[in-house]
Amino acid sequence: MIDIASKNAKKRKLRNVEFVKMDAEKLDLDAKSYNVAVSCFGFQIITDPHAAANEIFRVLKSRGRVGLTVWSIGDRVPAIDVLVGPMMEHAEPDETGYLPTPYELGGRGELTGMLKKAGFKDAKETRVNGVWKAANGEEYLNMIIEGTPLGHSLHEEEPQVQKEVLRKTRANIKRHETPEGVMIPAECVIFTVKKP
Repeated sequence: MIDIASKNAKKRKLRNVEFVKMDAEKLDLDAKSYNVAVSCFGFQIITDPHAAANEIFRVLKSRGRVGLTVWSIGDRVPAIDVLVGPMMEHAEPDETGYLPTPYELGGRGELTGMLKKAGFKDAKETRVNGVWKAANGEEYLNMIIEGTPLGHSLHEEEPQVQKEVLRKTRANIKRHETPEGVMIPAECVIFTVKKP
């Protein structure tokens, strides 16, 4: 992602941007030095989102703003659950028994509560519905495998598991075929807050 962003910035002749890989839970940034923080469908995969919220609060200036997006809860996001569901059948929990999903923090009030606890105010939560579209099932499968982190996760599985997950995913996608192509709904949640 950093390589792609760097190439795009160079192509657009943007000289006032920098792309750096770092731990969201331990930002290597000065306190009170930024005006805005944004996360697009990343916050729900951070291991300790409470720590990340506290770090964002630390590095923002007073009146700094935050915008985050996460997926809603699983039954509201069939667009990715066509793949996530079959993958979860083969997933193993960590040593504590916890099994993360891409739907972390998508419940009503869940992330806004965490952000308020970190010190933010004026929390707003907006649910947005859309439809993912593709000409056919294979195009949809390619889109979700190549265009999301789910493809990377799937490629880490044993070949036999990958084969079974893909078989079930294709069957799930087929249920959403229409004369106009594949159309699968998805709900995301947009959060905005401010630092006092």
